Parts: sequence; C-alpha cells; structure tokens
Amino acid sequence: MWALRKLTRRRQPLLGGLALLLLGVGLFSTYSVVRYGFLATPKFLADSFPSSRFLEKTLRGESKSIFSIAFSPDGTFVASGGDRGRITIWDLATGRSIHILEVASDQVDAVAFSPNGQVLASHHRIGDIVNGRRFTQLWNLTTGKVISILEQGNPPFGSQSFAFSADSKQFVGIDRSGKLTLIEVTTGATIRTVKPDRAVYAISSNFDSKTLTYATFNTVRQLNFTTGKDIRLAKMQDLVLSSALSADGKWLALARSVDAEASNRGKFPQAIELWDVSTQTKGKKIRTLKGNDDWLDSLAFSPDGQTLASASADGMIKLWRVTIGEAMQPLQGHQSRMISSLSVAFSPDGKLLASGSRVDGTIKLWRVPY
Repeated sequence: MWALRKLTRRRQPLLGGLALLLLGVGLFSTYSVVRYGFLATPKFLADSFPSSRFLEKTLRGESKSIFSIAFSPDGTFVASGGDRGRITIWDLATGRSIHILEVASDQVDAVAFSPNGQVLASHHRIGDIVNGRRFTQLWNLTTGKVISILEQGNPPFGSQSFAFSADSKQFVGIDRSGKLTLIEVTTGATIRTVKPDRAVYAISSNFDSKTLTYATFNTVRQLNFTTGKDIRLAKMQDLVLSSALSADGKWLALARSVDAEASNRGKFPQAIELWDVSTQTKGKKIRTLKGNDDWLDSLAFSPDGQTLASASADGMIKLWRVTIGEAMQPLQGHQSRMISSLSVAFSPDGKLLASGSRVDGTIKLWRVPY
C-alpha cells in the first residue's frame, strides 16, 4: 500500500504537467489554425470567429473603384487596377502605394505579374462595356515603360484573359478578333496566333510556353502552340457566367444561374460547378457548390488548387475546400451593390486572400484559415 501511495504521489504532478501540456498544445493549435492554417479541416473553428478576426489590413488609395488585383511572385507587393486607367503598386509591409502607372482609359479590368516579377500585364477598357475599346499592355516594372500593346475584343464577363509562361519569356492573350496570341515579352513581337472556335472565357495561369489550357463558352481545351494541335478536354452546357482555371490546369470552376425567375426579384442566385479537366479524366464534373445568393463577380483558385474563393455582388466572399465542397463562414467587410462589386486573388503561398471593391475602392487582405 505504501508503495502504491508513493507511486500515486509521483503520478499526480506528472499527470498535472501532462494536462497543462495538452491544454497548451490545444491553445496553440487553435491559434495556429486561425493565424496560419496548420490543420487540414479547421472549419469548425473558423466559423466560430467573425470576419474581422481574419482581416489583416485594409488598403485605400486614390482610386474610387478597384476592378482587379494581383500579388507579386514573392508576395511582398500587390498590384491593383482601378478607375481612370490607374494601376497602383502596393507595399504590403507598410500598406502604402509605392508606384502608380496611368493609362488613358476608363478602367483596368485585369492585372498580372510575370513569374520573375519584372513585367506587369494590364487589361484596359475605354468606353461602354459592349462597344468600347479594349487593350492589354505589358509594362517593364524596372523602367515603368510599356513593352507592348495588344488590341483586344470584348472578352466575356468574368474572363481570365491572359497568362505568362513559367519562364516569363512569353505571354498569351486574346486579340481583337478573338485569336489566342503568343507574344515574346522582351520585344513585344507576335510569335503565333490561333483562332479558337468559340470565345475564350478563361486561360490557365500555368503556361509552359508550349501547352496552354483554356476554356471557351462550353468546352475546355488544350492547345500546343508548337504543333498547333488543339484537343478538347471537356464539354459542358452553355450559359457560363464566370469561370476560373487552377494553376495546374486540373480544376475548372464555372458559375451558373440556378433560378432564372429570381432576377425578377432583384436576386441572381448562382451555383459553382467544379470540373476535373485533367487529361486523365477527359473532363468530369466533380460536384456543385450551392449557397450563393447573388451574382458571382469573381472566382480564384489558391496556388495549390485546393481552395476556391468566390466573391458575389452582395459583398460575400466564400472559401471552398475543393476536395470536399465545403465552405467556411463568409468573409464580409466591403460595401455592396446589385452587380459587379468584388475581385479576389490569393498570395503565392496561399495564406492571404486579397479582395478589391468596385464600390468602396478599398483592398482588404484576409488571412486564409485553411
């Protein structure tokens, strides 16, 4: 009995220490999920916090509206496309704008950095949304000068209309006639053009100078610029309202209207279809993501393709786990209006999401909880 009591006394401080250790690990795990996203499925924790808990900072400049946004490859800068042809480069460490590029245009619909961070692409519109002039410019960020200008037609709403090659030497965009145009970045010279059968809706950002995955109105195709061979990977229904391709070309997200009568009530509920369009599957719809009560302005995949961000006109931003089709509690903080209000983009490491508002003119940086 004495030996047992002695052993029990020894175990008491040991068990107490173990309890404190487990409590500490639990608290640290909770914090790490919220701050860094270390656990695989922390939805139950993420939904317990308000949107403000994930807001890192808000950037505000001279633009009254933000139409597009992109991170630099090293994640230290953000480029935003605003009204009056203004492109602002932001230093994320200080939250201040460090450079402004201006073009005589009404708005900047899209921006993207080259993988080496030395060139910026910007898509501009002058005039009305249907008949206005559209063009893309390539900027040398060292000199601030324009390398090339590509005249473009009217791309579909929500289109991801250009991409750099992985080595930053080539750029592909859509010209005025709808042709996919391959450009030499340093000289601005056209290397090759290919005319798809239908309007291009989205171009994969993972472009290896030879093979490009792109989506038209109702197909996903893969084009070899060297051989000219253009094969269909998937076919789907028409009426795609916005779309996004993952960087590896595996996942395609399509936004579709799910209640035509709702537009009479001032609402535009939409569903997101997730397709596996890899060459192995030849195009297969994996699941449908529901729960979007308004028009989807923007879709964006995380760099690893595992998370999809959707932004709707009611100011809601949702983060979806691609493999399970589950969304966390919406991120809210921007003002909203009936249509076209937000654009979203992930940081290169996938830990931050940037959202730009066409209504309040702000950029918000959100921590991604998973």
